[in-house]
Amino acid sequence: MSVYLDASVILPTLIQEAASAAGASTALGSHATDIFQKFVTEGHGGTDFSGIINNIRDKSA
Repeated sequence: MSVYLDASVILPTLIQEAASAAGASTALGSHATDIFQKFVTEGHGGTDFSGIINNIRDKSA
């Protein structure tokens, strides 16, 4: 069995956990993590960074 780890979800989550452990408040980072997690859940995890930008543009049009 192979396991695919999506860095676009894992890395922001690790960053948020590290910030929390350090007692840092990162409201913008938390919001960005939520956006990326939703983006991946919607099936776009295999795209590069431009994919999230295009997704946000499409939703705001």
